[in-house]
Amino acid sequence: MINSNITIALKNHMIKYEIREISIFKLSSLKYEVDSIKDVSIEDRQVCLEIVCPLCGRNHQYEYSIQEFLNSKLIVGGCKEIYIPLFYIGNHKKVIEKVKLFNSTNNKIYALL
Repeated sequence: MINSNITIALKNHMIKYEIREISIFKLSSLKYEVDSIKDVSIEDRQVCLEIVCPLCGRNHQYEYSIQEFLNSKLIVGGCKEIYIPLFYIGNHKKVIEKVKLFNSTNNKIYALL
């Protein structure tokens, strides 16, 4: 039996990660839950994401095969203008590790300021 649940962490307009755990087959519901997701569709075994980038303000599109979603421990998608990660998709533990690292780094930067 294939585990179809994945975790997605996506930066919002406040540059904080919103984390959702969801079945790959219910991904399209994310566009109603997360403001920065403009569209999610699954066609021809491809997952297509359209995201409003909180970093540059443009819309970015990403395509992944369903197999990539199910087999990858971690998928990283970034802003196509400034090459900074926008989202992490994959194994719950790996996604949470990346978000914790981001939060820790940001806290240290703010402490220095």
